[in-house]
Amino acid sequence: MNNDETLIHIKANLIDIWNECGTKPLVAEEWFALFQGIIQRYFDIQTSELLLFQYETFIPLNFHHSNDLKFQTIRWTDIREKMENPVLLKNLTILPPRYSIYEEAFLFGGKEEEPVAMLLIQATPAWEEFRESDAIYGLEEVIRHFIHTVKKQIFMRQQEKQYRDLFTVTEMVHATMDIDRILEAVLHAMDSSFPRLKTELVLANDQNRQTNRKVKLFDYSSEREKAIEAYVSGEVLFDPLENEEMYIMHVPIKGRQGIYGLLKVYALNDYFFSKRQKEFIQMLAHTFGNALEKAKLYHQSHRLISDLQLINETSHKMNTSMKMDEMVYFLEQQLEKSFQPSEICFVFIEDEEWDVTTTKSPFFMNEGKEYLDFVSSHFLKTNEALFLADYHSKVNPHLPYASLMAQPLMDRGEVAGYCLVLHENPYYFSFDSHKLMQSLIQHCSLAFSNAKLRLQLQELVDRDHLTGLYARSYLDKYFSQSLENDTEGAFLLLDIDNFKHVNDTYGHQMGDQLLCQISSLIKKLVGNRGISARWGGEELAIYLPNHSLEDGSLVATNILQSIPTHTSPSITVSGGISHWNQLNKPDMKDIFQSADKALYKAKNSGKNKLCI
Repeated sequence: MNNDETLIHIKANLIDIWNECGTKPLVAEEWFALFQGIIQRYFDIQTSELLLFQYETFIPLNFHHSNDLKFQTIRWTDIREKMENPVLLKNLTILPPRYSIYEEAFLFGGKEEEPVAMLLIQATPAWEEFRESDAIYGLEEVIRHFIHTVKKQIFMRQQEKQYRDLFTVTEMVHATMDIDRILEAVLHAMDSSFPRLKTELVLANDQNRQTNRKVKLFDYSSEREKAIEAYVSGEVLFDPLENEEMYIMHVPIKGRQGIYGLLKVYALNDYFFSKRQKEFIQMLAHTFGNALEKAKLYHQSHRLISDLQLINETSHKMNTSMKMDEMVYFLEQQLEKSFQPSEICFVFIEDEEWDVTTTKSPFFMNEGKEYLDFVSSHFLKTNEALFLADYHSKVNPHLPYASLMAQPLMDRGEVAGYCLVLHENPYYFSFDSHKLMQSLIQHCSLAFSNAKLRLQLQELVDRDHLTGLYARSYLDKYFSQSLENDTEGAFLLLDIDNFKHVNDTYGHQMGDQLLCQISSLIKKLVGNRGISARWGGEELAIYLPNHSLEDGSLVATNILQSIPTHTSPSITVSGGISHWNQLNKPDMKDIFQSADKALYKAKNSGKNKLCI
């Protein structure tokens, strides 16, 4: 059989292979095994290897990526000028050492167009005879067309599989609003399509996500420069790793409204992404971005509705007639429910001092003072809210809590106090949490201002404007509550001796000054043991809950003895005292009347004395 007949038989064999296997899902290695059978049959070639051309390089068909296999590839520029003729290379010493077992290279394409592939063989007499004939060029053309056809068939099958995989992923991610399931689906698709490559998702603005080996948060402070550039520009960028024979492909995860992170694909330096692979990864990232955006918007809408309900409920409750401590307790409960902080406190400015109010724990009374000093100094300079994701790195790494949010309580444009929440974990509070807390506190600031004004108004109602003592109406209410809740009490009624003579001698202004002097002294001597009130005119009253008659008498005696030495002009008072307990629990009016009788007795028996 001459060379032309051999060529015809090879053509027939290739057609038979195609007719038999063209519809089968064979991979490139299986096609080459069939082709090896043909060249073995006609040329007795036992050892051969096929290299496909891609990116100006011949890459082995059975190429496996690893750090020590970069010498497998052959650069087209290294062999182009060494070709003995357009299709043959006999001097293989220029090839990498691993190809030293081969004697010749048979090139398909490369004359006027880009090469398709290269076949490395151990030459045989049958092959040497055939290559010297013109039939070699016909064989090159036949095999080149066959390789083109097989590559196209494999490409179409791979493309079909990838599109099918992409459709499956798209169907899955758009059928759920569960962000975790969307992440898992995308990672699974990448692992399935590129099992030898490492894939990583880097998400931005997703502090609530539980991170793991494959899902991380985007951190501007530690992220690579190329990653930041890809995230900002929205372009796919390749980033070689220094001191490592690897590079990263940064693929932006884009939606309609923004970029939500990066899909990072790690590959060895000798790995080449085909155009089809790049398109698939970009389409997958785009599908993921749209699904993630939709899920985020869905959760955001539910969260905003929930936030508005919370703000409305809180504002409605806070604007009822609640006391200040009740408002603080209620708002702490709302903040606890919304943010799950470790510590909460409210701080109010009272007489130019910061007054700490908390119902959770004593932390801020002890080791938490450094946080209070830091936040208080901030609000002395500005009324801007404070949001620190990592207090440790910014201020002090030795304190127990890392996340901090502080929101000022405003009153007529001035900082009247602030709310502070803390948590152990850095980046625990999201920016959305910060905005929600800002809205809550802003809505509640007016309620706190109104409560403060109510307290001030109530204080005006409850106190005598001249002496600063409580009014009789407040004393009646306080006394009534004590009768219900306490076990005993002492009631003292005082009357300034010869007060009319003072007014006639020194004038009513001096009389008022004496009333104020005595009232101030009484408040100081009584302290927090009870309350003092103006009974009427020059009569003053003192009530000491949970005091026996003896204890009350000692307090009264001390007051009577102190007044002459602490008033100018010096003046004396007379007093009457009454007592009640659980065994003898008369009506409130009877207790008052008993003290009044004792006072009358003191006034009629020489004055400047205490009678029981």
